[in-house]
Amino acid sequence: MQSNQVQTINVPEEERSSRIPSAETVGAAVSLLQRDGIVVLKQVVELDAVKTINKILVTKAEDLASDPATHFNQTKAARNISQPPPTTPELMFDTLWANPFAAAVSAAILGPRPRVHYANGNTALQSTERQTVHADLDHNHLRFPFAIVANFYMTDTSATNGSTEIWVGSHRDTSVADHVDTRDAPGGLSTIRPELVEARRARVPPVQPVFQAGDLVLRDVRLWHAGMPNRTCIPRVMLAFVIFPWWYKPLVRLSLPAEAKPLVHRWTADTGLEYDVHWLDGENLQKEFFVTLESANHALAY
Repeated sequence: MQSNQVQTINVPEEERSSRIPSAETVGAAVSLLQRDGIVVLKQVVELDAVKTINKILVTKAEDLASDPATHFNQTKAARNISQPPPTTPELMFDTLWANPFAAAVSAAILGPRPRVHYANGNTALQSTERQTVHADLDHNHLRFPFAIVANFYMTDTSATNGSTEIWVGSHRDTSVADHVDTRDAPGGLSTIRPELVEARRARVPPVQPVFQAGDLVLRDVRLWHAGMPNRTCIPRVMLAFVIFPWWYKPLVRLSLPAEAKPLVHRWTADTGLEYDVHWLDGENLQKEFFVTLESANHALAY
C-alpha cells in the first residue's frame, strides 16, 4: 500500500545559505515529486521576505473578500479567495519569485528554460466549509509532468488554519476522465468524480500536512487536493507560482509593471527560469487573474 504521507527534504545549511542546490537535493526532490506528486524542501525560503508579504496580504484580506470583483476559489462559503502577491519591484523578493531550488527541480523535470506563466495566491479566511477534491485542471491534459506548482505558505500552517488536503500519488494515471462532466457540479469541471474519491480514500486516504513558513512545497499540477477550513480568525495566505516547459505555451501569462524588467531579466540570468510577461505601465496593471491551463500548442498529442 502506498504511503499517504507528504515527504520532506532537510536541505543542508550550506546549500540554503549559498542558494546553490546540490545534485543530492535535486535528485531527492525529483524522485519524490515524480512518485508522490508533492515534496517539501524545508526552510529554503527567506523568512524576512515571507513575513513582509504575509503582513501586507493579511491586512488586506478581509476587505478583498468584500470586493465584488474578488474571485472565490469554488464556493463562497469556503471563503478561499484569490489574492496575488505585490508586484512592485521592491516587494518582488527573489526567494519567492525566483527560488533557486524551485528553478533547479523544475528544470530537472520539465527540461531547460522552464517558464513561469502564473503568479497568484489563495487566502483561506475563517470558515467551516471546504472545497471539493479537485485538480487544477478542467480540460483534457497530458499524462506526464507538464506543470509544477511552487507553493509558499506565508505562515505556519496545520489543519487548524487551513492546511491543504493532499491526496498523495493521485497524479499518476489520472486524466480528464476522472473529472466530473458538468460545470454545474460543485467545484466545476476541476472536481474529481466523487465515486473515484471514495474509492481512493479506502486505499490511500488524504492527509493535511503541517507546513512551516519558509518551506517550499512543489506539487505536480495534476495532483488531487482540496482547500480546507481555516478555523481561526487570522487569514492563511499561500502563494502559487506555476512553472511550465518552454514548449507548452499556455494561454495564461503574467502581468507585471515595466519597471520590474531589470529584476525579471536578472532572475533568468541567475536561475534559468524564464517568465512570460505582459509588461504594463502603472496605470493599467491587471487587477484580476483569468486562468486556463489549456495549451495553445496544437501539436501536442493527448
